[in-house]
Amino acid sequence: YTQLSNPTSYAYYAFLGDRGETFTINSQNSASEKSLLVVGDSSAFAFVPYLAANYRNIYFVNAESFKGKISEYISDKTIDEAVVLSYATSAVTASYVNGLGNVFENQQ
Repeated sequence: YTQLSNPTSYAYYAFLGDRGETFTINSQNSASEKSLLVVGDSSAFAFVPYLAANYRNIYFVNAESFKGKISEYISDKTIDEAVVLSYATSAVTASYVNGLGNVFENQQ
């Protein structure tokens, strides 16, 4: 949990601390050795910490701001499972769909 200097600025920051492109959560006390890739929007920030009990490593890619290639980001990581999370109404907006498309585009 992150204490915000201005809690009304952007509530989802409280869960991962920033609105960066990528985050990594390492949980030594997880029930599993598995690693998870999460691709999502800022609303997924609130959900990701709850996954820590079940995954040793969680790699989060912010589909709203990630500018790289997903294949390059995960090339040195062992990923066992992946999930795409987003707020229902943002999943149908052109900007989000384009952003998500850019994350997975040109992966050859």
